[in-house]
Amino acid sequence: MGLYDETIDDELPASISHKKGITIGDTEKVWDFYNLHIRRNCQETACKWICNAWVEAVAPKTQSTHPYMSDRIPNWLPTGPFGSGKTDYVRHQEPDHLLKKERVHLVFHILRMIVQPPEKQHPNIQAPKLNVTKLEQLTNDTLSSSLSDKNNAKTKSLSKDIFKVARAEEQYLRGQIDAGTEVFVMLDHKGTDSYLSDDENEDEDEHSTIPTALSPATTSSSHGMT
Repeated sequence: MGLYDETIDDELPASISHKKGITIGDTEKVWDFYNLHIRRNCQETACKWICNAWVEAVAPKTQSTHPYMSDRIPNWLPTGPFGSGKTDYVRHQEPDHLLKKERVHLVFHILRMIVQPPEKQHPNIQAPKLNVTKLEQLTNDTLSSSLSDKNNAKTKSLSKDIFKVARAEEQYLRGQIDAGTEVFVMLDHKGTDSYLSDDENEDEDEHSTIPTALSPATTSSSHGMT
């Protein structure tokens, strides 16, 4: 089994008890990690800033080519429900106007598109040659300019493991490491199991039913690892 960890080798035994391993070829476990880590640990303000920055990177001219709140839905947007609730889909709106659970799913979706090999990426990802390294730099720049030093440090710490796993998955999908490679991440940051944060007391009835051709959470079929 391969070992992929950014810590120095002689530091690993001392820190291993505070970490857990994720086998990079276990698609379900990798995606569960992304989903839970983003959902539970991304503070509301940071999530808005990150989502805005990522959407701008993927589709910098969205407002002119696919105006928000219109029926001109960009084909890179996630499609289908991501849960069983009546509002569990991502509307074609500015990220600031989405529910937190929509933003979380949108961030998750963009990350999944970016880790794919270039030849399998969506054209919106291929054109600017987006990859995990560029996404991490964009995220760090966004957080540095948008959050206080205290909140920025905390959010960067939480995002470090996300990008560690994403880099390993990117390498795996490009055939650079094998499926048995194990990535060590911090055990679990405290957070809530709820999508909605305390300061986002949103009413589901406010989630408009503007149609978007949303994909079921069947991303395993389109972004699967073999």
